[in-house]
Amino acid sequence: MKNGYYLSTYVHIDELAFCFKLKIRHDQNIALWKYKKGKLYLIRYWELERITGFKHHSLSFRNHQDFKMFLNELLGEFNLSLDNIEDIWEKKQFQFTDVLWYNQISYHNLAHIFSALLSNTRDFNNENILVMAVDGGPDSVGLKEYEINFSGVYSSKGVIKGFSQIGSPGPLWSSTKLIFNLEEGSLMALMSASKSQIFNYNKYEYLDIVDFDSAIKAYDVILDICKYVWAMSDSDEGKKYNFWDKRFSVEENRISMVMKVVFELSCKIMYQNIEKFINQFDIDPQKTLFSVVGGFGLNCPSNSTLMKKYKFKKYIEVPCTNDSGISLGIGLLEAYLQNNRFEFCLNTAYYGSKFGGDNYNKLAECQCIKTIESEYSDECIIEDLNKGPIVWISDEMEIGPRALGHRSLLALTRKQDKDRLNLIKGRQWWRPVAPIVLLDKLESWFETDEESKFMLRTYALKEVKENVYAICHLDNSARVQTVSKKDNEKLYNILKMVDKRTGIPILCNTSLNDINEPIINSLERVINFALEKDICTIYLNGKRIVLNLDNKIFFNIAENTRFFYNVSKCKMEELNPYDLDTDELQFYLNTKSLYNFSLNVEKDVRIIKKLFTYKVGKVFGHGKIYTDFGG
Repeated sequence: MKNGYYLSTYVHIDELAFCFKLKIRHDQNIALWKYKKGKLYLIRYWELERITGFKHHSLSFRNHQDFKMFLNELLGEFNLSLDNIEDIWEKKQFQFTDVLWYNQISYHNLAHIFSALLSNTRDFNNENILVMAVDGGPDSVGLKEYEINFSGVYSSKGVIKGFSQIGSPGPLWSSTKLIFNLEEGSLMALMSASKSQIFNYNKYEYLDIVDFDSAIKAYDVILDICKYVWAMSDSDEGKKYNFWDKRFSVEENRISMVMKVVFELSCKIMYQNIEKFINQFDIDPQKTLFSVVGGFGLNCPSNSTLMKKYKFKKYIEVPCTNDSGISLGIGLLEAYLQNNRFEFCLNTAYYGSKFGGDNYNKLAECQCIKTIESEYSDECIIEDLNKGPIVWISDEMEIGPRALGHRSLLALTRKQDKDRLNLIKGRQWWRPVAPIVLLDKLESWFETDEESKFMLRTYALKEVKENVYAICHLDNSARVQTVSKKDNEKLYNILKMVDKRTGIPILCNTSLNDINEPIINSLERVINFALEKDICTIYLNGKRIVLNLDNKIFFNIAENTRFFYNVSKCKMEELNPYDLDTDELQFYLNTKSLYNFSLNVEKDVRIIKKLFTYKVGKVFGHGKIYTDFGG
């Protein structure tokens, strides 16, 4: 591996997908690396949603020429161009066909695996590590029929001992998201919030979800559970379920009941996976580091349950554990294949774009700004927090879906702060706000001493007090981010100051974005957001900006979408002459067995339509859940 710069990319390039806005890959991302004398450095990590403003960015590039122009614009930040790049890693490399596991497992799944396995090469070379990559399934790009969709790996002191196919709970959660039209975070929160619970539902002791066909079965399983729950009436109280939790609607209670069963099934799948590896490789969990990556790795209650049950030595956290971390995994995977003794450490989440440059020049243009201060007292921050939430922006953006104190809304932990934040974010009243807590005070407040600097664990509070109401789930747990001085000195100092003034080393922390929007990373959007939500104070890289909420002048913002729009009707007719609808086209591009079929051949198009009606109609032809089950 030569010294120099490298790119790893997780994007999609296809003219048909570009023209019809088909969703083939979501949460697309790009990583810039530098390799020098045996050491690998992550220089910058771009998540496309933060550039285009499209949540979970899933738009495709028209062609490779447009993609290269896009890359050159990104590289310009470092005075680089594609001429300075040694290699671009984006798909399986032909030269590694002799590596058995490389050819057996989907590239998507391997990328997830290596994002954790090599996140700290010192751990990789000196510890035993078990990593499991579980999500809703790999994307279809380049996927072969024979490849394994979900896998785990065990390594010992720098040697990969083996991969093995495992089951994934991910399709259970993607099915519930589809059925209930609620995000996984809301479903997890509602699961623990309502106390309504069904009795002894043991119809599904274990589900073996290992590929697309079994993932389809997962949808049917969820529907089956829903039918059972929606058929229950008041007369079944005390027989089939305990009671209706009066704090919630009947519908919310039913969803909570379903999600408790889903969580139990998810744990059983993960237990089976772990037991398989323990038996196969004679693993001692107390001497083994553990990680769950892929979308299911965002399930904090599951992560904590597995750690508590098996008592693994340490949990390996990856901030971009879902598909936003694929480029991270691709880079580490390919570097390992080319030079498996390199050094690397992902010791922070702050590899995203800086908040600076021309942004500061625009402050002077903003007539809604009352004051800008470069110097302010500690008391000033406390006073601002006492008034309500503040916008907090610091240096490089965090990578992954969680705000980790660089693009955040910060607030105290009182009930009124939770209510205000949920109103700002358009969330349900029962949703708590994740806390950030001083690492050295963690054990005083929570039933643990385990670090969780990327907010991927759930911990129980030792004592639920009224002044920390905002951070508690209704089961008295919280999704915690720990902060040390080494991790984030600015945030650490604020927490120390809040602790000194209030006796609580904790703040509420939620992402700086509105509902269905990505985390904000431009000055214009920040100011528009603050004005719209009546937030008067912004802390921006050491500057305290106070807005005049009586003079709301909003910026006109142009979306950065020039690489993803501008489609001619003639081109659409040329690519799709037999007028398949968007769902049929989506099915066509996502189905490996149809790759040899042509949209320009009428006979092929008829087959595509028939297969779509049969396969997709079979899975999603049930109609809306509340219509079918009387809700």
